[in-house]
This record gives sequence, structure tokens and C-alpha cells, in this order.
Amino acid sequence: VIVGEDETQIIGGGGTEEAIAKYKEQVVHKISLEESKHFQKIMKERLTRLNQIQAVIGVGGRTQAQIGENRDLIVDSLNSARAALEHGVLPGGGAAMFHASKLLPAYVHVDSVDENVGVKIFQNAMKEPLRRIITNAVGENSVDTISNKVDEQKNYL
Repeated sequence: VIVGEDETQIIGGGGTEEAIAKYKEQVVHKISLEESKHFQKIMKERLTRLNQIQAVIGVGGRTQAQIGENRDLIVDSLNSARAALEHGVLPGGGAAMFHASKLLPAYVHVDSVDENVGVKIFQNAMKEPLRRIITNAVGENSVDTISNKVDEQKNYL
């Protein structure tokens, strides 16, 4: 048992894998029988916790303000990961959009110059997520070099 300033953690719960699997089945059964959306949500959260592997993240800093700032960054990251798990994620989504932008002219046929400009704008917008990922990872100077390397890949279909 770890008691902290803001929470208490109980680590190393008892129970065999078989007992946990049986309890998971009971929770799934309760969800299917329950009519209340609120209770279903609570039971789904319980099932999610049972299916997840937990990790303890220690956050430190030189001052209380720095600790709070670091904790906020970690919480934001965890919330992003939870949202991705809940709503689905496309791994390599930046590259997927980049490659899809190259295929766009083959599938979109336009008749006017204005529509063609719109397709070009959309193509550039599809390339932007990869550019942002590169900028965040290594800086603005490497964007063209790395995006050209991705552009050279031919195995994207």
C-alpha cells in the first residue's frame, strides 16, 4: 500500500488468472443484462480496468510548481492514450494521409480551375499531419528531408 498526498495505491492484488477471467465473464454478463446506461458505463469501466496492465509513473521536480507541471504533462499524455484506445487509432496515420494525398488526383476528377485549386488545397492539408509530426520530433529544418524520404516509399498500398 502506497499512500501519497493525492491518492492511495494498493499494488499486488491477489487472485489467480482463472479467478480474474471468471470475474470478467460475470462483468460482461452483468453489462448485457443491465438496462441502465449509467450502470453499464460503470461496469464497462470496471472491465477496462481488469483488462489493462497498470503502471506506476513517478513524477518529480525541484519545486512543488514544477512537480505539478510535470504531473499535468503526464496526465495529458495518459488522457491522450486513453482516448486513442477508446476511439481507435491509425498507427502511422501521418504517413497514411501523406500517401493518400498522392493518390487523390487519380480518384477525384474536376472540371474547373476552381475545383482543381480546391483539390490542391485538400492535398496539402492531407500532408500537414506528417509535417507536424516531423516538426515536433526533430524540428523544422528536417521536415523536407524526411517527408521526401517518406514520399520515396513505394510500398504504401
